[in-house]
Amino acid sequence: MSQTMNQDEDLDADDNERYPDEIESEPFVYSDATRTRTHSSLPALDRTAAFRQFLDAQPPEDIARRCREAIRYMADNLKLDITLLLFYISWNLPETTEDKVIQYARTALMWSDELPSIIKNWHRPPRKHGVGVRTKAASTALESWAEEITKRKINEEMRLLGPYMRLKPSEISPENLLSITMADTIQTVQTHAPTMWSLCRSASYTPIQEMKNAKKNPDLVLPRMLGLYFKACGTSAKGLDTLHALGISISQKAIHDTVNAISCSAQQSLRKDILQYPYGGLHDNLNQQIRVYEQRLSNQSHFDSGTAATIFIIKDPSAVAPSNRAYQAQLEIGSSNPITFLTIVKLDHSASHRLRSQAIFRILSILKDAPPFGFNTYEHKDSEIFNRPPPVFQLPTGPLTAITQYMLDTIHIDQSSYEGNEACLGEWNRQTGQDSLEAQKKMGTEKLVVWIGDQLTTSRIRGIKRYHRQDLNASERYEYLLEHPGWFHTQITEGHSFHNQYYGTSAALGLKHDFDLLKRKGLGAPSTQGNFHHNINEALTHIAEARFRDLWCVAGGVQTLNELQNRSPEELEALANQILDNYASTRALDKQRSLPRQDDILIQAIQFNRDILPFLDLDDAIKTGDVGRIRDLLPRLLFRFIGGGNSNYVTECLELLQGLEREWPEDLKQFILKYCWLANTTGRPGLFLPFDMLQEHNIRDIKHTFASMGPYATWDYIKRISASIPTQRRIKDHVEHEINHFFRGKSHTSPEKEEDVALLQSSYSMTKMHYYNPRRQLHATDKVEDYIAKGADFSTLKRTVNNWAEKRKIKKAKTEDWTFGYNEE
Repeated sequence: MSQTMNQDEDLDADDNERYPDEIESEPFVYSDATRTRTHSSLPALDRTAAFRQFLDAQPPEDIARRCREAIRYMADNLKLDITLLLFYISWNLPETTEDKVIQYARTALMWSDELPSIIKNWHRPPRKHGVGVRTKAASTALESWAEEITKRKINEEMRLLGPYMRLKPSEISPENLLSITMADTIQTVQTHAPTMWSLCRSASYTPIQEMKNAKKNPDLVLPRMLGLYFKACGTSAKGLDTLHALGISISQKAIHDTVNAISCSAQQSLRKDILQYPYGGLHDNLNQQIRVYEQRLSNQSHFDSGTAATIFIIKDPSAVAPSNRAYQAQLEIGSSNPITFLTIVKLDHSASHRLRSQAIFRILSILKDAPPFGFNTYEHKDSEIFNRPPPVFQLPTGPLTAITQYMLDTIHIDQSSYEGNEACLGEWNRQTGQDSLEAQKKMGTEKLVVWIGDQLTTSRIRGIKRYHRQDLNASERYEYLLEHPGWFHTQITEGHSFHNQYYGTSAALGLKHDFDLLKRKGLGAPSTQGNFHHNINEALTHIAEARFRDLWCVAGGVQTLNELQNRSPEELEALANQILDNYASTRALDKQRSLPRQDDILIQAIQFNRDILPFLDLDDAIKTGDVGRIRDLLPRLLFRFIGGGNSNYVTECLELLQGLEREWPEDLKQFILKYCWLANTTGRPGLFLPFDMLQEHNIRDIKHTFASMGPYATWDYIKRISASIPTQRRIKDHVEHEINHFFRGKSHTSPEKEEDVALLQSSYSMTKMHYYNPRRQLHATDKVEDYIAKGADFSTLKRTVNNWAEKRKIKKAKTEDWTFGYNEE
């Protein structure tokens, strides 16, 4: 014992000799981030390190003895214990604060590598194995102290973070809201509130999860526009109040104020854009069933109509705004030279080889897409024969080609009449800031706005222009408007035409037979309401696939499509040509009709097959954005509408052909084809849609998707929210993209169609629909008309075109008097 003490005394003496001058030196400073030494020598820390190195080499019982003797020495000789020693040197006594020896010892303790371990063990000492009792130590005091420090630290960080998480009402705009990204928000929080971020991340993501989850990203925070996102998702007012009470969302009133601010911002952006870029417009009826729950004389349930409008902006740098003066000059020349029936026949003939290529591709695609064929296992699946023919006029794709649209304020005006349309057009000019005298002069003489709508809207605008043809100036004559029909309603009319032509009876194997077999309900009579258009299109597509699958078996001489896998691509292409020539063409029809004994079922099947190929081609051309192919199909659409008695769409087809071939200058023609036939809201390939379908989507959003007050909202509320809907839609997509809703798409999953198509194919095979049987005779009432042949008949076509041209012969004033009826206000 005495020998050991002597060794300790010698060590202390040596230590004092080693640091005689540095004991009284200045205190030492360290960097919080790196703990880098900034003084040439650190005697207190170095001495601790030396002691630690010496003691680590000693047996544990010797270290325990030294600690025990030190504690006894302090108690017996100095009247101190560990508690009081730490208390007095920890800045609780001024004399100890200024004493150099105590100061250096304290600094060594505060910056020692041992301190974290000391505090950790104070909070939770190691458990004694086998005993089952954990020493409480200083856990209560340390946890209370840690909680206090954490609260103070988080409050400080939240004050620093506050300015970055606020958005003033004057700053609310689509650009500011859409500029918010998860990455930026996370970076802001991590930078200005690292403690809070660390705590939240630790609470939501355990170390075990961090090791196991390689894909999930826990770094998600609530963005500033979350309240508007909930509104866009249709969350009820009660739900918004609950989210606000929980601190997740802004209040319902703040959300409505934000929507109003977005509407105002959208209107300001619209007025700027239409002065800078070419633009077009469209409007359509918005029908609303107003229901009440307490009846009064002035509060009754009723059906009401308003009008919703959209302006689309052409921001393509290569777009050239059409010239009104050039159009008026060409219109004067072209109107005196109406298109003739021979020109229409020549247009159809010149497009026939391109339409044939598309028909062959469609027939091959039906085989390729049929699961029984097994194209994935086909040896020659990479053959160029299966490639799509080159487009005629393909619209570009990409993010920059996505349409820019503004929805105008919905108005409580029924636009089905001439007066209603005229009132609507005046209101659109007011909302877009084009109602001043200067703007009207510029519009009437310089601008040309393509206005799209269904056939009713187009015919009403055409009638308004005819009625005002002798007015005083170009604006009053509406010369700045070029009415244009939408392709969606054209498709609807084409589907109705097929239904009227081929519905027939079950005995005649018409569409009624197929609908009954597939148990398709609601297809007994054409309708423009509900989902009839979707259902009839889907049914016709499935029927066409089943018929051509049966034709592949008939032409190939096989029982199942899988047997065609041993055929080369060249042989399959030859079979496709054989199917087209012998079972889906006018030549095949003429051949069957020339036989002494005709098979009425086979003739009807060949006629349907011939007619359905352009129907499928038009739908495909619209979705893929090949406007050149749509133009090629115009004559055949005209023949169908003439033969089917759709006089209104006969007029629209003739007007389009007249414009394309006679009255539109080349720049206007290219502008309409490229920017006014099809829209793409995403810029992705295969997602084009007609502009009038785009308007139908906007009306759906007004009435249902973004109407948080329900389907019976007031007209004033509908008006206030309309302009904000495109931004709400973008914010909704933006938030879902940021949070990565990869597991849920925007559209429902279509049920598998294979069972339906296989059932139809089996039925056609059993009835031998595509085999000649002279005994199959139909009653006259069961036979279907040939709309195409009837419409393409020279005498019928010539009479129709001449009657249309005769009605267009009107004289228009050319005066430009801007003094009457105008004022500078």
